[in-house]
Amino acid sequence: MKISKLTALLTALLVVAPAAFGGPLDEGNTAYKAKDYAAAVTAYTSALGKVTGDEQAKAYYKLGLAYEKLDNYAKAVECFEVAQRIDGTLGFAKNKAGFRRKLARDSQYAQGTATPPASTGSGAVSTGDSGNVAQILATTNVYVDSSFSGKVDETALQAVAAENPRTSVKIALIDHLPSWYQKLARSKRYSSDSAITHFTEGIHKHLNLGRNGVIVVSTSGYGAGVALKSADLSDEAETRIARNYVAKLQAGDYAVIAPMAHEFVSEINGAHRMQQNIIWLVALIIVLVIAVIIVKGKRRKAAQLNAMRGPVNALRSDVEASIEYLDGYIPALAKNNADTDQVKAYRQASAARFEQATKIIDRATETSDLVRAQRLLEKAKEDSVNAKRYLDRATGGTGNIPGDAAVSAASLPADVEDLANIPENERGVSFFSSRPAPIDKLVPVTINVGGVDRQVLATPAEAAEIRRGQLPAVRSFEVGGRQVPWYMYDAYDPYRDYYSYQQNGWSSAVNGAIAGFIGAQLLDSLFSRPAYGGSWMSPYGYAPGWDNWSHWGAYDRGFLDGERIQAHDYAFNDGYSRPPVDSSSAGGAGFFGSGYDQSDYGSSGSAGGAGFFGGSDSDGGGGDNS
Repeated sequence: MKISKLTALLTALLVVAPAAFGGPLDEGNTAYKAKDYAAAVTAYTSALGKVTGDEQAKAYYKLGLAYEKLDNYAKAVECFEVAQRIDGTLGFAKNKAGFRRKLARDSQYAQGTATPPASTGSGAVSTGDSGNVAQILATTNVYVDSSFSGKVDETALQAVAAENPRTSVKIALIDHLPSWYQKLARSKRYSSDSAITHFTEGIHKHLNLGRNGVIVVSTSGYGAGVALKSADLSDEAETRIARNYVAKLQAGDYAVIAPMAHEFVSEINGAHRMQQNIIWLVALIIVLVIAVIIVKGKRRKAAQLNAMRGPVNALRSDVEASIEYLDGYIPALAKNNADTDQVKAYRQASAARFEQATKIIDRATETSDLVRAQRLLEKAKEDSVNAKRYLDRATGGTGNIPGDAAVSAASLPADVEDLANIPENERGVSFFSSRPAPIDKLVPVTINVGGVDRQVLATPAEAAEIRRGQLPAVRSFEVGGRQVPWYMYDAYDPYRDYYSYQQNGWSSAVNGAIAGFIGAQLLDSLFSRPAYGGSWMSPYGYAPGWDNWSHWGAYDRGFLDGERIQAHDYAFNDGYSRPPVDSSSAGGAGFFGSGYDQSDYGSSGSAGGAGFFGGSDSDGGGGDNS
């Protein structure tokens, strides 16, 4: 185990040591041996500033060898000559005579007096490989073949190639396509124009330039011409730019290279902006589509919510009405009663679910919220139905409420004899059915007529109807083909005629009137003076009498507030008729009342002193205070 660890350590040292302790030229030597001549040029160039004397001459020599492999014979000759000047003994070369022959031969290649052989630095070539030109352009923006010496300003071309901060362009000026590539292009049967285009595309792909461009100009031989390549331009746009300058380039006017590069870069940037605009437009469209989808989704959801709210709110109103109905009865139910306890328990459960459902409905944002609320309301309705079932049991199944004498139907007078026993100052009449009864056995209720709240008297059964949201029908007479409420028909006295009513008329019909009922909602006559007999009537109940003329146009609700003993002082007073005065032919001051005022029981008018239908004449038995 120890031996293997020691072996691994020595191996690591052998690998690391050359990198850690190598000379300035080692990096270039490594690249050269790997046939990465462009990298070797970069490494040797960097090493020139780190060495002096013979080492510097050696660095120039090796740099020249790298340029030679890249077919840049002009640069190779330049480097060889510098190395020779530094070390005249040629100590950097293993074969001094061979170095001199190499220098002379490369000088001929650089001057164009001889044709160089196929490059030995290209290695194995595949379709699209750009060879040495691509390797040189990997480290610089401009490659100028020796055949262009003195014909172009390389420094100016370098400035043109890199002047645009967003888009750079690489420029290669060559006398002819590399020999190895010509052989390849012919084997692929490329035409001269397509050969340089394919060569330029290969460089662009090899260097992975993307939207940045490359320009290749070849001046002679197979593939002569100009080609441009950028990922942002179409083949048609690149061909169009090339055709604008190819004639002048073939004529040797290399000054057009700079404007060609400018136009090329401008086209690339324009196409790039167009692509960006398209991208932004597409992004905007996508955002708008998403926004529309979201808005439509919200509207659809709102529509669904609104559609569901209608039935759910209707159910809520139904449950609320049921709870209010129960609340109207519960206070009057008998205490310590099992049925009463059940009514209260179910009512409480219904109210709790109702409140929970109401909160959900008010805050609902999803249909699922309303579904939950609906289920709660359905349970609440079941609770209210159960409560009403026990309420019916608690009231004996008749609607009567135990312990509530004020709404007990059994206490109402049953016939004319019972009515005769009611003191005149305690008599009342139901606004709806005209049923006569003691005032304290009738129930005060509030109804709305023409937008105005009116408080009237009703029987317990009628009051129960109103609590259930129903308005009882009003007794009426057919007079002259028109239905007239009972209180507008002066030939009818409830205390005289109520029990003689028959479904098909009156047993002692007067004026040919036929009795019946009309809906209370049709009582538009409540706000108009009746014109059926000429006497005065009040639609608000059976009042004992008028105080005096000062109450004209208003009424007092004293008899509903526990002051029934002094009802003659607080009777209803309204604008439907004018009250009679004492000693008038109509008797006393009461609407169907006793006919007395504060001073006496009326005088002996032709109709008696006890009021209309009452008093001391033949229609009544009243008298004065004596």
